[in-house]
Amino acid sequence: MLDAHIQALKAMGYTNRFLSGVVLGQALGLALLGFVPGWVLALGLYALTSSLANLPIEMNALRILVVLLLTMGMCTLSGLGALNKVCQADPAALF
Repeated sequence: MLDAHIQALKAMGYTNRFLSGVVLGQALGLALLGFVPGWVLALGLYALTSSLANLPIEMNALRILVVLLLTMGMCTLSGLGALNKVCQADPAALF
């Protein structure tokens, strides 16, 4: 299904560079959208664990930054993997 959409966009004249920007932009956007609820859930789990186990654990800024960067890195790598299909799509095969 993805191939048909990419082929149609390429047939309309969109370049590989433009489509690559769209794919990577969506990957980073999804990384941020997934990070925020995960971070809120992690804050709740940290508080629950800290109170139940009587351990002084907390979510610090460095840990948040590292997890955010790793999340963005993984989504970027996934987007780069999807770019393979973008570059190989042949608009002539659509017709």
